[in-house]
Amino acid sequence: MLMGVDRRDFTFEGNKLGELLEAVFAGYDLRDLIFDEEGNIKTWARVAINGRFSYTIEDMNAAIQEGDLIALLHSYVVAF
Repeated sequence: MLMGVDRRDFTFEGNKLGELLEAVFAGYDLRDLIFDEEGNIKTWARVAINGRFSYTIEDMNAAIQEGDLIALLHSYVVAF
């Protein structure tokens, strides 16, 4: 881990972002960092696929494929 950034390969069965996140959360205690009690992504958190925020590309139904870079961002801040 370097300056709050950690990168690792992860293998799972499926091809949708929601399926990947369920597999990640089953192995790592991260769900509460990203999702609120209603199952929505928290206001200050984001999930990105190859640099695009999930809510712009079908959210949890977004298709992913081998080699895609998925980023879970906590304490996301918009800067102008």
